Amino acid sequence: MSESTKSENKVREDEMDMEQYKLVKRPPNIVKAKNDLYVSKKSNFVALLKKAEKRLQQEGSEIQLHGLGAAITMTIDLALAIVQRSMGKLIASTNTSTTKLIDDFEPTEGKVYIYCLLYTSDAADEEDSV
Repeated sequence: MSESTKSENKVREDEMDMEQYKLVKRPPNIVKAKNDLYVSKKSNFVALLKKAEKRLQQEGSEIQLHGLGAAITMTIDLALAIVQRSMGKLIASTNTSTTKLIDDFEPTEGKVYIYCLLYTSDAADEEDSV
């Protein structure tokens, strides 16, 4: 790639002011079942505890608690509280997995700038310069 192309690309990257965009977090693509409870860091612990106990009474002997990132600690605490309140009738089993998450940057002023950077191989650049 020629030096002029590199400097043009650098200018375009600098033109994109990140203050004009806001970070929007997409929810993960999940399939919800009746016995699933999803925990976030904003969740009310007591409300989740009551909801879990209600589902255990209605649905049967198993519920699954799901938590991502900062909510993992609360999810584990919730599982421990459910087990303790069951007076030995329930046990907890922990599994971990990886979930793909995607965040978007949306413009705050309604303007969208799209830049396409095309790179060529060194062989193609040498042919152009001959």
